[in-house]
Order: sequence, then C-alpha cells, then structure tokens
Amino acid sequence: MEQESSDPRAEEVVYYREAVAEVVDESEETLKTEEEEERRLKRVYEENVDNVITALERRNYFLGYDLPESRDQFLLHKKVLKRYKVELVPYRESWSVDLFAVGHNTVKTEILDMYDIVKSLEDQGRAVAKGPVSYFCGWWGTFLTVVTEFLDMEDQVIFPWIENKADLSGTKLSKSNRTLTRRQLRDLMLEATAQESNLTYIPPSEVVVKMLEVLNELNIVLLTYFNRVKARMPQLVDKNFTEDEYRLSLLPAISNHLRSGEDWNKLAPITVRWMREDQAASWQSEFLTRREKRKFSTWVRLVKRTHWELRDCVVERRTPKTREARHVLAGA
Repeated sequence: MEQESSDPRAEEVVYYREAVAEVVDESEETLKTEEEEERRLKRVYEENVDNVITALERRNYFLGYDLPESRDQFLLHKKVLKRYKVELVPYRESWSVDLFAVGHNTVKTEILDMYDIVKSLEDQGRAVAKGPVSYFCGWWGTFLTVVTEFLDMEDQVIFPWIENKADLSGTKLSKSNRTLTRRQLRDLMLEATAQESNLTYIPPSEVVVKMLEVLNELNIVLLTYFNRVKARMPQLVDKNFTEDEYRLSLLPAISNHLRSGEDWNKLAPITVRWMREDQAASWQSEFLTRREKRKFSTWVRLVKRTHWELRDCVVERRTPKTREARHVLAGA
C-alpha cells in the first residue's frame, strides 16, 4: 500500500528537483570531469529549481520567475523559454516501445512546433502585436487536446492493464505519482489558457512573458514523465506481457478510447504527422474504420487549415488565410 505524503507542497518541491535534473540530463551531453559536472548542476539549480521552489513556497505555482526580470529579458530578446532537447522514440521496432511512443512522439512534435512559435514571438520582443499572440492561443487549444487525450488514455487504459500484473507502487510511475503529475499539468495548462483574457488589459509582450513562465514548468513536467516512461515501461511490459496479449486485449481498448473523443478527426491526422508513410499506413489500418479512412484526407485538410495554419501565421508573421482558422480565433 502506497503512503500518501502529509505535505503535498513538499512532495511537489521534491518532484521539481528531480524533474529539472532529469530533463537537463536528457538534454545535455555528458560532461567529462567532476568539476564540470558540479558547475553544470549549480547552473541548473540556479536557473530552474530555486525559482520553482520559491514559487511553490509562495503558493504561486505558475510564476516561477520574477515577472519584471523576465520582462526585461524578453524585451532584450533573450530566450525565456528553455528549449530542452526533444527526441522522438523509434517507432515500429518494438511493440512494447510503441505502446507509449505513439502518444509521446505526437506530443513531442507539438512541442517542437511550440518552440518555433515562441521563437518568433521572442524575436519580436516588445513590438509583438496582439494578433500573433491570439494565433498562439488558438493553436494552444488544439495542443491541449492532444496532450489531454493521450494522457487520459494512458491513465484510463494502459496503466490499469499493466497494473493487473505489474506492481508500480514505490516507483516514480506509481498511481500516486501519476496523479501528482496530472494535477500539475492540469493546473499549468489552465494557467496558460487563462492568459489569453489578459490581452484585453495588458500589452501582448507581457502576456507572452506570463505564458512562457508557465510553459517552462509545463515542459519540465511533460518531458520528465516521458523520460520516466521510456526508461522503465518497455522492459516491464516485455517481462509481464506478450505481443498477442497486447493485440488481442489492449490495442482495441486504446483504439476505442481515442476514437470516442469528440476531436478524433483532429487527433488522428496530428498523430501520423511525424510517421513515415509506411508507418502511418500501418497505424491507420489499426486505428481507423473503413469509413474513417475515406474521410481521412478531409481531416488532414481541416487540421492544416486550423491548427497548422495558426502555427504558420506566427512563424511567418502573417494573418490567417483560411476561414476555418479565423473561426478558431473567434471561438467558433
């Protein structure tokens, strides 16, 4: 039986200490000497952990950096968003890796788009207009759908299936730790979403700064979770299950869960975007009905005209060309 922490805030402080260290370890090449390693850790803690812990101690989970300092950095065109290394997991090499790789690679591809969007906003600095920030907010809505759909599926379908045979208690992927991760992600995503309403009251550049402060923490939580899954789950799944069990019981349940979402017509095209043509065809044969396959090209055009069009508007610094993108911005 897992013991729940009596101090949730202390548990979150520990989580962030581990999360920052794990993500940075994944993002930087191994340093050769102990002295270099000590300097690296000191820099990481100064730039990340202390700010996060200060925010937690102040009961403010979102302003991990002091706003005036961040605003100065932003207006001086310094990069506020920390671009941690994002690598896609090899796909169609092992069924136990593919189990999580599809969702995680899809979210990672969206994070890479986020990096491009944010770079454009950062480069515009204080001169950034309301329009590009609105486009980012419109793009953000679909990003949230992608993250939420896949993580919900893992919580409700994959992990219960695994825990029927494997004990995850006492690990970083225990049910209590996963619940903590989801709570942190929910709070951060809600805070980032709420920034769009600030466009009415404060300059767009300040809205961007506020969002980037949230995104720094969001990326740490997401990428740490992905790294933990990649490091532990494939071996555990291989040890306790066969590929036949996966295909007969789990794969249909995953498909049914994802296809039941109201945004399946957007999620499916976004999911295959990073795949090779043969991989995408194989995935579609497993997850799409015959009728859905006939509609798929229409779904792709829909995503291009809404979600990807808004990304391109920010990166290329132009206004939306499609009626569908304008409807997204209008809240239609």
